[in-house]
Amino acid sequence: MKVPQPTGRTRLSGRFLRRVALDELDRPVGALHRGYLFALSLLAILALANFLILRSMIAAQSQAVEITRIATNQRQTFARVARIVELILRTQDQYAGGGKWLAATREELQLLAQRVRANQTQLNAMLPPDGKSWPAWLNFRGGEDGEPAYAAVTPERLADFSRLTAQLADQIEDFSKLDAQQVEWHFSLWAPIELTLADRGALVSEVNALTHDLYAAALTGARRFSRVHELLAAVTLLTLLAELMFIFHPLLRRLGQRNRRLLVTVRKLRQVVTHDMLTGLGNRLYLNSRLQELLGEPVPKLALVLVDVRNFRSVNDVFGHHIGDQLLKTLAQRLSRVEVPSEGHVFRTGGNEFAVIFLQDLNAAALLQRAQRLRDELNEPIFEGGRELQLKVSIGAAIFEPAASKCGEDDEDVYARVGPDLMSPAPADDVSGQTAVQQQVSRLMHQAGLALRSAKASRADTVSLFGSEDEAMSLVRDALAQRLVRAVGGGDIVPYYQPIVEAGSNRLVAVEALARWITPMGVVLPLEFLLVMEEYGLLDALTDCMLQAVIADRARWQAAGLQVPRIGVNFPEVTLADRRLLARLERLSGSADLSWLSVEIVETVLLSRAHGLVEGNLKQLRRAGAHIALDDFGTGHASLTHLLSLPCDTIKIDRSFVSTMLSDHSSMLIVRGVADIATGLGIRITVEGIECAEQWAVFQAWPGVSGQGLLFGAPMPAQQLAQRLSSTHAAV
Repeated sequence: MKVPQPTGRTRLSGRFLRRVALDELDRPVGALHRGYLFALSLLAILALANFLILRSMIAAQSQAVEITRIATNQRQTFARVARIVELILRTQDQYAGGGKWLAATREELQLLAQRVRANQTQLNAMLPPDGKSWPAWLNFRGGEDGEPAYAAVTPERLADFSRLTAQLADQIEDFSKLDAQQVEWHFSLWAPIELTLADRGALVSEVNALTHDLYAAALTGARRFSRVHELLAAVTLLTLLAELMFIFHPLLRRLGQRNRRLLVTVRKLRQVVTHDMLTGLGNRLYLNSRLQELLGEPVPKLALVLVDVRNFRSVNDVFGHHIGDQLLKTLAQRLSRVEVPSEGHVFRTGGNEFAVIFLQDLNAAALLQRAQRLRDELNEPIFEGGRELQLKVSIGAAIFEPAASKCGEDDEDVYARVGPDLMSPAPADDVSGQTAVQQQVSRLMHQAGLALRSAKASRADTVSLFGSEDEAMSLVRDALAQRLVRAVGGGDIVPYYQPIVEAGSNRLVAVEALARWITPMGVVLPLEFLLVMEEYGLLDALTDCMLQAVIADRARWQAAGLQVPRIGVNFPEVTLADRRLLARLERLSGSADLSWLSVEIVETVLLSRAHGLVEGNLKQLRRAGAHIALDDFGTGHASLTHLLSLPCDTIKIDRSFVSTMLSDHSSMLIVRGVADIATGLGIRITVEGIECAEQWAVFQAWPGVSGQGLLFGAPMPAQQLAQRLSSTHAAV
């Protein structure tokens, strides 16, 4: 038995959980994303404003520093010129010293004149006289709010300064061109220079004031820029706080609330995925997970018990699903309280299957005793809806053993009995990629399943413990199933035909196709392999194989000119529930006319969950000409009302009533009652198991009665039936 891997339902549940999580978080995360983008945009705008303010402040400071440097250079140049002129004027009366000093400093004076003009040119270039491009920081007015007092550096002020500076440069150049004799007499040249460059002269006073005012303006501009920058920083901080309080905090709070709700939803959905909604017990997925946890412990001590309610389906179908659900709840409650200690665990692993884990160190005798007490309690009548319902359970149990179980000494006996062909490897579990714990879980569940299979094969209320013989028999059954698959595909299962004779005329009016397995050891009857085929889901394939063989035999008979009677084929529930059954039969037979076919069904198909689909298919087949026969009537749980709703043409009275009716008055009454009802409803009767003339004589009084049994012929191969058809010229 494989360890239950994530099934389609489990994967779907996982995807559903993820989808719910995404849907639940989508809105708050989307709002958080939008809030984040808004906050990021606002902060980007504030950061850009801060950047522009800082860049403007740095540019203004750089410009102020450069202007101050030029003004300082100009002031130093003026000071040098003033010292030279002062030296010449003081020494001109002393042995013509003025002329000598003039000659010595002539070139320097010319260079100083050029420097004065160059400095002024740089100043004019940095401070254009037009008001449009005039630096804003030079328009500040000092003396406000604690700022230093200074005069504004206006274009007019700089224009006057530039004019005085140009005049001074001209005077210096003119003064430097005088010779020694002319120095003494040209007061008109050196006197203005001396006056201009005096400490309190107009030009020196202006350059000092200009330097002071430029410095004060730069300082004031820096302070004002700083205040604007501080204001923007405060706005940024307040913006961050506002975003946190009014955007992110509410969104994060909503996200937290959604996350908490999501956790609750995920826990509920996980409960749905791992637990049965009807009983509240863990399901097969949770059983597998719990076994992995327990077997992962250092010294695991546990036993696994599987419980199967054998007749639950019949009770559920007869009394309704509501009663069935109540029965399941009652069984779950009994399992949870009876002989299951506090450390035990109970699971519902299927529609009518339960599992119990005992976490105790139990030997085989103790486990068998506890399992039997469980069985006795579960078999107690249940009173539900005013009815007393009796359920029968089968129990299989296995004790966990660290070492792999072996088949034991009986393997050789099994091998000798079934032969090497049957002992070919059974379908193996796919354990690739499984851990050691998962393989142990797989082995334990496989062993408990084998024990349950053994209990179900014996009788309904049996308790079976896993043993070596269970594994050996499972090997045989698996190998048998493999051989049956090959037999169905290879044409080794063929139809044998048993005649159905009409009363009065003794005409062969129909035949029933019965499956026979042709093996080297002889012909194997269905009683020996049908249960295995049902267990392994091969009944539909068997029906398909039988139909193909019957259609082929019928075609050969028709080609030989024989009159072929109606052929009855048994249809299991799985085939009758096929939505494309009619199209399938038409494809196999190559015709839409199915009047040659008698569809034989048993009563249990009328009680299946798919009974609506079954009845619909039967009505379609009848419209296509097929004959509907209700086989083994009286042995199942069908109600007489089904005869009114079901499109039934023939009732086949089961051989169990026919074999005892001559000696048992009750059986005779049942047979006559069924015959009277069928005759009154216009339904034909076929009596199975007719083995002697005395039995056949009982049914001569009813019209439309046919007989089937050894009295008219045993099931025979197609060739033998062809010979009988040829010799008797039977009519359809």
